[in-house]
Amino acid sequence: METVSPLDGIELNAVDWVETPQSVQELVLRLLAENRELKTRLSWLEEQTKQNSQNSSRPPSGDGFGKKKPHIVSNLVPHIE
Repeated sequence: METVSPLDGIELNAVDWVETPQSVQELVLRLLAENRELKTRLSWLEEQTKQNSQNSSRPPSGDGFGKKKPHIVSNLVPHIE
């Protein structure tokens, strides 16, 4: 049984793909292309939300109200002499 992989690594029977109506094949391929674009956009947006004034050239005023710098509490670490 020969398989084909026209669908982003999804393997399927070559006969099944060939017997699929052309309009359905085109729809599937368009949806896969849109899915790739959305995944790329999502990755970019996730990277943008990780940025703040500490790890980018953004000003501290761009950090927003909900994002606070972590406080380092030195008295939690025991001092051993």
